[in-house]
Amino acid sequence: MEAAPSIVTFLALIIASGAFILFDEALGLCRKSRLEKEQGKNYSSLLKALENPDEYTISCRLWVNILRILAAFFVCMWIFRFFGTSSLLKILLSLLSALVLGILAFLLGDVLPKLLARTKPEKIAGFLLPIMKVLFVPVKPFTFPVMKFYSFFHSAFNPEISDNTMTEDELRNALLEGEKSGIVESRERTMVEGVFYLGDRPVGAFMTHRSEVQWLDCNAPLDEVRQQALAAKEQRCYPVTSGGPDEIIGAVYLEDIILDMAQDPPQGLRAIMKKAQFVPETMSALKAFESFKQGQANFLFVMDEYGGLAGIISITALVEEIVGELSAPVQKDEPLKKQEDGSLLADGTLNIDDAAKALSLADLGADGDFHTLAGFILFLAGELPGIGDSFEYEGYVFKVKEMDGNRIDKIEISKK
Repeated sequence: MEAAPSIVTFLALIIASGAFILFDEALGLCRKSRLEKEQGKNYSSLLKALENPDEYTISCRLWVNILRILAAFFVCMWIFRFFGTSSLLKILLSLLSALVLGILAFLLGDVLPKLLARTKPEKIAGFLLPIMKVLFVPVKPFTFPVMKFYSFFHSAFNPEISDNTMTEDELRNALLEGEKSGIVESRERTMVEGVFYLGDRPVGAFMTHRSEVQWLDCNAPLDEVRQQALAAKEQRCYPVTSGGPDEIIGAVYLEDIILDMAQDPPQGLRAIMKKAQFVPETMSALKAFESFKQGQANFLFVMDEYGGLAGIISITALVEEIVGELSAPVQKDEPLKKQEDGSLLADGTLNIDDAAKALSLADLGADGDFHTLAGFILFLAGELPGIGDSFEYEGYVFKVKEMDGNRIDKIEISKK
């Protein structure tokens, strides 16, 4: 019975230290996005606490260590008073008691509070915050020097790393874990991955190449212009030029051409064309959104390093990289088809990343500045290849099957 007060005191101290662990863990799990939706004074105080969480964490740790030192003191008093050190049996019993009490302290003072904090972190932290503010007053004189000590060693060993910095890979992993646990939907994760992909790739990777773009000469007869516009069924925006494809003076939309055709007399290209918006081929696809927003246009003309037209990119093409197909796809040849002999027949315009995935070649295109399979062939050849020319790379043979003028149209891919 003499030991009962010491045991009760020990358990009380461990539970008290667990309360500080509970608050510290709950505070670390709080999210500003969830707190901003809540109402109440405590939630407003929590938002302020999240601006400087280190101060609260250090205060909690000071109290935890103080309480655990006291708990250890009382349990030692109890063990020596109850068992003493007169025999080997009593020494073994005292060690066993210390082990049992240690496990009990670990469960009540560490594991249980951390598990409990994960259930409703905002509510738990909001409830405990006023109590903790009062309890932190006695240890406040020690908090500041400990924070300075921590900051000194943190900056000394991690000069360029911030605790609050999350890398892109860490965010990707967090989204993947969120999808597995059901917090994040698969489609939501795919959309975020699409945003990352746009940020890593230039607009040249998503544009329609100039070889597939129909341009309209403002000096050509109106009948010829109409026929050219209506013949390019998949194109909605046309560069208006004055003599050649690189002399762009404006842009005109298919619907505007159709409306002009209904006029009597028609106004002509110069009257209905709009200002053309230009971006460099190397611009990040994500940054292109800003150009779309500033220019209030649905299409941008992509220029190469020499100032010539490289292609056209639409805002729809970029959005579809994030959300997927927005409309029923137009029936056209697949860019990559498997042939009867097991080889693959690919379009020269096939995106190099899609080709890399299909062939399981992670480093395909890593050594050159190109975005299509045709560009990759030109990189391997070092010059303009001809029909029948073949090139070997990482166990695959790439053979030029069709040419459209100077453009590589079809490529056959087979294993070596």
